[in-house]
Order: sequence, then C-alpha cells, then structure tokens
Amino acid sequence: MFKRIGELLVECGELKSGDLARILAAQQHAYQPFGRIASRLFGVRESAIWSAWAQQYARFCPRVELASEPRCSEALVNLTPDRAWNHRLLPLRWHDGDLIMVTCPPRLARALQFVDERIEVPTVIWLTDSAHSLEDALLAAYPNCDRLESFACAPTIVDAA
Repeated sequence: MFKRIGELLVECGELKSGDLARILAAQQHAYQPFGRIASRLFGVRESAIWSAWAQQYARFCPRVELASEPRCSEALVNLTPDRAWNHRLLPLRWHDGDLIMVTCPPRLARALQFVDERIEVPTVIWLTDSAHSLEDALLAAYPNCDRLESFACAPTIVDAA
C-alpha cells in the first residue's frame, strides 16, 4: 500500500497525525515541498524527511542487475571516484537526457539527497539489490580508486544474509 510522506513521518514519530492538516494547509499557500514545511513548522529532522522520501521512491524505482545493464563511460565524468564510493552511487548511462545512476537500498536516502543538492543535470536513480555487485561495478568504473588516499574509497557495504 502506498503511503504519503506525512503518513511515513507519523509512523516514525516525527509528526503527530494532527500535524498533517496544518502542513497541507500551509503547503497550499507556500507552494513548498511537504518536508520543508514539516521541518519549519514542527522541527522534523531532515534525515527523517529523506528517509521517508526514499521509502516512497524505492517502491516505484526500477531494480536492476548491474551485470546485464549497458554502461557508458561518458556518464562517469559526472561523479568523482571519492563521491561515487562515499555515496555508493554509480553513474550508468544517459537515457532521454537523464543521467541514470544506481545505488543499493540502504544508501538510497543519502543518494537522493546528494543528487538533489550536488548534481546539476537531470538524474534518475535506480536500485540494485546486491551491494557486492555495486561495489564490483564501482571498482570497474573507477579502477584507480583503490590508489586514492580517501577514506571514502574503502568498500564497507556488507549484504545482509
């Protein structure tokens, strides 16, 4: 069942159900995203908003097997190796003017926030359920990453058994 962002924020304790009507009323006048208004009026944490949005996004987002996905090296220039590893985000290819990037579910909220705040081209994020295949693809895409002296390059994801 699809849940609205406000319902998700109520479920995680960030809002009370009575807060929703006030946010929706303010949204009609302010023309701002629900989360921004919830944060301003009720102090909802930004991380909770991104987490709720990631739950919504993951429901409709394509899931891919990286081994069978075509890749374009031109997409890689949109993300430095350290940022790719830090966010576990792989630029895959361009499609209809959008940059397609792939991450894994535990990293989705962080990836959505990073893309929103830092990537200046239209971007769509897809998911892979295998953190190991994502790390293998990142190593293949950025082969010199293990030589960088950045903590962000150290692979740390472990698939849940």
